[in-house]
Amino acid sequence: MFTNEVIAIIGPNGSGKTTLLLTLAALLKPEQDSSISYWGQEVHYGSGILKLRRRSLYISGTLLLSGNAWDNVTLGLRMRGVKKEEIQLRTKKWMERFGIAELAMRQVKTLSGGEAKRVSLARAFVLPA
Repeated sequence: MFTNEVIAIIGPNGSGKTTLLLTLAALLKPEQDSSISYWGQEVHYGSGILKLRRRSLYISGTLLLSGNAWDNVTLGLRMRGVKKEEIQLRTKKWMERFGIAELAMRQVKTLSGGEAKRVSLARAFVLPA
């Protein structure tokens, strides 16, 4: 499994970066003569697709829910039933890494654009074990 690894996809406008990411996140089906493999297994877009989506992250822009930064970062962990102690450890770790620990109790509507992006990134990075 990939750990502590970030992959960037770079290319000119219209080259298919977003289409590739949406397909990899199983939000789009590949063209009829194409396929996607995940850990050596071909992805079938039926009932098993939810398992793949739960293991994929796709961030485009900043979408935060009302409330504070802490609530937004912990949302995915709480939805997955992670224990409170684990939520505390993981959230603190990623908020510190993104330099937003001091913003934990700030309402998201008061965050700058850059702060909101870092909250969104922390929310994504806190999920993988």
